[in-house]
Amino acid sequence: MSMTIDVKNAMMSALEEIPPTSNGTEIQAVVGSGQDAFDQYPVIRVVPSGVERNISAETNYRDYQMNFVISIYLDMGDETIPDEEVINTMCEIEDAIITRLDRDDWLPDVRGLCLAESAVTTTLDTIATKNGTALYCDIVYPIGYRTTIAQ
Repeated sequence: MSMTIDVKNAMMSALEEIPPTSNGTEIQAVVGSGQDAFDQYPVIRVVPSGVERNISAETNYRDYQMNFVISIYLDMGDETIPDEEVINTMCEIEDAIITRLDRDDWLPDVRGLCLAESAVTTTLDTIATKNGTALYCDIVYPIGYRTTIAQ
């Protein structure tokens, strides 16, 4: 398998461990595909979002940064504007994801694989789905690794 697939699968397994929020909301699924409708909410989706490469001939290294988009979806039912409880639930899930991934014990045991320094950026918005309106949050999460340039 590829490094990206290995990291994505490990990330998904780690996110399945996210505990319920203070109001009892539990993650219903962690998926790795681009489907846009779910049977139950909240759902977390993990999708690779490209690899950046930086080659340094002086140091004989290639530095890679794999980016993953972690999307959280919360059902809002018939509402079009999220209420305070939905926003608070989203914030708790987002914090739990970041806290879980900031511990590097979930990373595959590959030499040089590490959490990139620029931890996360997020987007929060509503989206129309087949099942109604959902509040979603996109977290861009980078993972880095280094390889040696063959001589």
